Amino acid sequence: MRVKKLVLGFVIPIVILVLWYTATTFMNVPTTILPKIRNVIVTAVDMSKTGQLPVDLGISIGRVVKGFLVSAIVGVVLGSAMGMSETAKELLLPTITTIRQIPMIAWIPLIILWAGIGEASKVIIIVIAAVLVGGVGLFIGVFLGLAGKKFAVEVDEKEVAVREQLPGNNCGGCGYPGCDGLAAAIAKGEAPVNACPVGGAPVAAKIAAVMGEEVGETVRTSAFVKCLGDCEKTTSLYEYAGEEDCKMAALMQSGGKKSCGFGCLGYGNCVKVCPFDAIHIINGIAKVDQEKCKSCGKCVAECPKHLIEIIPYGQHQVGCSSKEKGKEVMGACKVGCIGCKKCEKECPAGAITVTDNVAHIDKEKCTNCGKCKEVCPRKVIA
Repeated sequence: MRVKKLVLGFVIPIVILVLWYTATTFMNVPTTILPKIRNVIVTAVDMSKTGQLPVDLGISIGRVVKGFLVSAIVGVVLGSAMGMSETAKELLLPTITTIRQIPMIAWIPLIILWAGIGEASKVIIIVIAAVLVGGVGLFIGVFLGLAGKKFAVEVDEKEVAVREQLPGNNCGGCGYPGCDGLAAAIAKGEAPVNACPVGGAPVAAKIAAVMGEEVGETVRTSAFVKCLGDCEKTTSLYEYAGEEDCKMAALMQSGGKKSCGFGCLGYGNCVKVCPFDAIHIINGIAKVDQEKCKSCGKCVAECPKHLIEIIPYGQHQVGCSSKEKGKEVMGACKVGCIGCKKCEKECPAGAITVTDNVAHIDKEKCTNCGKCKEVCPRKVIA
């Protein structure tokens, strides 16, 4: 790598030398405009032998040093004044900006008339060039420095520390606008330390250590699709040849081609938005891999049928969302809930209610005893 950089650094100088040699050797460019390379080398050697070259170099370097010393003093004074004083800025900046627009070559005749053609005129030209650039540059630097202090936003150290512990998925599953929003809420005490569904208990413990709090009970959750009516358990009412998109298909007749208008359409909008590869279309319906699911909620927001919800990990749920009566459900799906209320009557915790012809399990009350699953005649409780 270093050799490559070294070689590249010599490319342009070599090209310039080749063009110089070509122009003076084959194109008959006058030596008054561009001397030959050989003549330049010979003259440099002769001037070195006579001692003239060091003298001339010393004079040129002296002019540059004197010019830059003067310009540095003037530039620092003007730049600092404009940067720290609004009055000085309004007084000086318009004039300096106007002078900057004048090309340096235009100043040369005027300087020669004012200062002659001697040493002074050469130093003045250097001073003008350096002051304009250095003064304005210093002004900008001072101005930005002062502005940075004046408009600086104080950052809560706890917020920064909490943000470093969050996974950075920015999924929004916590209910806040990304990990930055959640970190700010936790630091202010507006959100619990275990609010990140993706990080779970390990991240909650780290955040609790930062906040100096105890970690509350962290309940693991996952998404669940309330539809078990796959291709073998439902039929198609018609052939759908449109875009394979759940939102588009849901606008079609009967809410989609399936015999159940409440079921999963199976075109995978939820699959596309899942950042954890935790949901897939299997046999025409979406299935959630609970081991991979982080409960970010993106699939919940994406489903046009509102079939997906976040539930406690491993908890029993009713895999049906149909509001049709039993007879219609049985004609449309082999596993759909018919609202028979057997599960409701059997549940010892009173966690199941049948509303709109379909059973619902209260996530807070459910003890996951499994009795509802045992008595369900349609085997729709997963």
